[in-house]
Amino acid sequence: KSFIKYSLFFIFCLFIIYSYFDYNKNLKNEQVSELYIRAVNSFYVSDYNTVVNLSKLIIKNYDNVCYKEFCFLLLSNIKYKKNDIFNSIFFLKEIVNNNSYAYLSHMSIVRLCKIFYLNNMLNEAFYYIDNFKNDIYFSLYEEIKGDMFACMNDNINSQVAYWLSLNNIKINYNLSIKIKVNSFGFIL
Repeated sequence: KSFIKYSLFFIFCLFIIYSYFDYNKNLKNEQVSELYIRAVNSFYVSDYNTVVNLSKLIIKNYDNVCYKEFCFLLLSNIKYKKNDIFNSIFFLKEIVNNNSYAYLSHMSIVRLCKIFYLNNMLNEAFYYIDNFKNDIYFSLYEEIKGDMFACMNDNINSQVAYWLSLNNIKINYNLSIKIKVNSFGFIL
């Protein structure tokens, strides 16, 4: 009987400990969510100092949540708006290097590539496309390659990239790619 008592007591203690940690985890997630909402709202009213301060707080104190990467996106956007291209790139690279969430990593690579090619840093853009593309985002990366080749006046490679993009779209037919292909005189 004492074994059963101790076993039940032990299970009860484990339950209390688990409940305590689960409660704290939920509380922490709630806190970081509220901070992030404040940061986003501040971003939309162009209160960038508040966004930066809240983002730094989230990045420092809430390491294991996706909000950290979302804050990197906000900070990158702010830096880009202020023409601080290199720090914008830095924050996007943080997301890629962390690689915590595949979707965010690939969206950051897309943004990186666009920033690179808009700032005539084509080698860097090609590096990221060639080294990080995968089947899910293949069409999007090929579209960006087409844009870069078009920027370089390399019409043949641009057309090839756009066609590859069109032929690999999984969900919707992309009208913007169709327009780009049509600009070369091929009417789809």
